[in-house]
Amino acid sequence: MQGLQTSEVNEGEIERRKLEMKLSQTQKTIVIIWTIGFIIIGFFPPWLEVCITSNHTICSVSGGYSLILLPYIGSEEGAVINYGFPCLKLGKKIDVSRLIVQWLIWTAATCASLCISMNSGKKQEEGQEKKKDVLNEAIERVFDSKD
Repeated sequence: MQGLQTSEVNEGEIERRKLEMKLSQTQKTIVIIWTIGFIIIGFFPPWLEVCITSNHTICSVSGGYSLILLPYIGSEEGAVINYGFPCLKLGKKIDVSRLIVQWLIWTAATCASLCISMNSGKKQEEGQEKKKDVLNEAIERVFDSKD
């Protein structure tokens, strides 16, 4: 019998937590915007041009942004200028470190938006509860005055 009560409590607790974890319409919109932005950032990553200088050191030059399906074209093959030194271009690659930083900044901004929307939602609920309390008090006064 005690096992039954425990399972009923656990089911009740699960239902309560499900209700608490529901997202408001604003929060759902924020999550959808985050997902779309995350994908767009991934489709247009930052590129690097990898070069070798005249003294045989390998260097990287920012190549801007381009669609991942159409990689960055950059300057013509051959000599490019890197900080005043002539370089021979070896190839291009995605700048993964910058891409990760951009994703982290986007995610942090989204988390901040979610926190702000959660706080404003709580304030709205508190305001609605106060309005209900005032309304209930007014109704009680009306009925008490009739007695």
